[in-house]
Amino acid sequence: MFENKKKTKWYLIGILYTIIFAAFVTFIFKDYLISKLVVENMANKSDWLKHSFDMYGVIIYIIPIYTIIFYATLYLFNLKKVSSKWVISIETIISIISLVIIILASMEFEWFKTKNEQNSIEIISALIWYFIVLAYMVCLQSFTYKEKLHTNKEFLNEIIVKTIYAAIMVALAMLSVEILKNIFGRPRPREIFATEDPKSLFKYAFEINFTKTRSKSFPSGHTTSAATMLAMLFFIDFNKNKTQYLLLFIVSWVGIILTAISRIMILAHFATDVTFAIMMSGAYFLAAKPIGDKIIQRIQKRGEKQNG
Repeated sequence: MFENKKKTKWYLIGILYTIIFAAFVTFIFKDYLISKLVVENMANKSDWLKHSFDMYGVIIYIIPIYTIIFYATLYLFNLKKVSSKWVISIETIISIISLVIIILASMEFEWFKTKNEQNSIEIISALIWYFIVLAYMVCLQSFTYKEKLHTNKEFLNEIIVKTIYAAIMVALAMLSVEILKNIFGRPRPREIFATEDPKSLFKYAFEINFTKTRSKSFPSGHTTSAATMLAMLFFIDFNKNKTQYLLLFIVSWVGIILTAISRIMILAHFATDVTFAIMMSGAYFLAAKPIGDKIIQRIQKRGEKQNG
């Protein structure tokens, strides 16, 4: 029974990846045309879909990163036998500092500096997403301290393993996207279509740009950021909470797809930029657990040697 479920899982993953890869290959040949159609039909239109999920891609990664930091510090505090009062105080201070830094960093974006219909939508959207993030941070802390999970060694030993998986997935995704952006230097659609001869400046996916018009289009950072929400699945036991797991899975993928569409619609990315970001993030999600298990085994072996 277990083996059948495992096979079904990998069949579904295989089908999903085949669809995404097929889309990626198709977009390689249609990238320029898709962006040209966007320019001609919807580039200058302001609407909630494209701008709100553009902001989603900017902000939502805070949830998995905060969760990772929160649980990692709880585990370390427990190891050092820090008192509960100090744990709660320090975690609250970390949350406040994190939120202040995020808000101050956000104020450097253009959508906080200029006033027009598009920026108004983006500011309102950003505030909504920030509220959701803040509500999550408060709920996570409140539930943890109410249930006294910060003193529960069994819980902390289980959650640190899940935290390692999530940290690996997020770290690999975020680092890879930045490295690849700098390697390929692909110009963004809005940059090339602002010139008289956009076709001459167009670069294909994986084509390294050696010209002076280098940018950071490939792959999409916003889409990768949205995909980091998949890391939250590590914190839910599928066998015990199938409904929660499936709900988060669906919500995460809806966020990823809508963020990808929004980035194409505002001419920030070509279709291959967002599709590759999805494939890459998904691959890291699948690889995180095997990599994490190997790291944990090595740590355990070292500990056994030192104690022995």
